[in-house]
Amino acid sequence: MPRYRVTQYRDARQIFAAIIPADSSEAALALAEGDNCHWIPGDTHALDERDIPFDEIQELDDLSVVLEPGTIPTKIWLLHIDDGDNEPSVDIFSHKPSALIAFEAALTPYMTGEERRTFSGDPEAAYESILKREGGDLPYGHVCRLDEHRLSVYPATPA
Repeated sequence: MPRYRVTQYRDARQIFAAIIPADSSEAALALAEGDNCHWIPGDTHALDERDIPFDEIQELDDLSVVLEPGTIPTKIWLLHIDDGDNEPSVDIFSHKPSALIAFEAALTPYMTGEERRTFSGDPEAAYESILKREGGDLPYGHVCRLDEHRLSVYPATPA
């Protein structure tokens, strides 16, 4: 019998998840709505109503995957780049020093020679300097920005 990962949003702030053996997504939804499963408490969000979105139900290919209670807090860095010549992109880094190296490389075309010398190894300061010099934006409306995000990851481990 296939299994489905179902997510429930409720109680204004907390998200619960479950892995439900069922014959179809519809059957998994019915079991979830009837609380005929084990809900694992997870991350928190500002939500007001209980909702189990049908389009978020995912059939699991690997039958040995289980959800562990609780989440793992982690950080990632997103490098947003849009230079007008290519498709906009976002690169994901889990290691801040690597993200800073990539950020510095992406900022290099926008830096003056003085900024390259002054802010070598400090792309965050270089970014602020460029914005200050250019009146708050990168030249030509380009985008090059590094954002830090905190995530809570649900560990899915072999049974």
